[in-house]
Amino acid sequence: KWTYENFVLAWQAMSWPRMFFNSAFLTTTITVCNLFVSSLAAFAFARLRFPFKNVIFLLVLATMIVPDQVDLIPRFLMMSQWGLVNTYIPVILLALVHGFPIFLYRQFFQSLPQELFDAARVDGAGFFRIYWSLAMPLTWAASATLFIFTFLGHWNAFLYPLLYLQDRNLHTVQLGLAFFGDEYATTPIGPLMAASVFVALPPVLVYLMLQRHFARGVVMTGVKG
Repeated sequence: KWTYENFVLAWQAMSWPRMFFNSAFLTTTITVCNLFVSSLAAFAFARLRFPFKNVIFLLVLATMIVPDQVDLIPRFLMMSQWGLVNTYIPVILLALVHGFPIFLYRQFFQSLPQELFDAARVDGAGFFRIYWSLAMPLTWAASATLFIFTFLGHWNAFLYPLLYLQDRNLHTVQLGLAFFGDEYATTPIGPLMAASVFVALPPVLVYLMLQRHFARGVVMTGVKG
């Protein structure tokens, strides 16, 4: 039968407001910083000339095939030696750079006419001014696509928060689902499923808001003018 009791029980069982705040803060910070760093690197790969540019770009793409588990222990030891365990810093720091956003942004930057950048240079614009004021506003579709991918990926992230966020006050919603029902002899399936529903709502809402730009971004990913 239809009942809302499971939602009430699920909300009362854990400190969900705090965990939603933690997840929203981490996911938003990582997404914004990741897109900024990736777009800046991609613009350099697309529009600058420097030695071994193609080789370096291939090395960046090669990082996409390396699983996170390979360097899990060295990263944890490094963050532990720096005294950053049980803070948000390692979770954010280790997610700042990834090969896929750099690749996608580079495709979009290469599709823009070279005449636009030449005209900006004639007007006296520098590298960062061209990147920020000219290139980025023209890549809104790519930014929306990558925002959805990055937001979804880090909203659902479990491994790094589990390793570095040991304090319950720092836990994200995914850790909340994992530890749901610890005080019970058996996990209450009904409230757990209800909790899974409202944990899944934020990324669904983000996708619905950006789906038009997402579809355009996917279609234009391989287009080169």
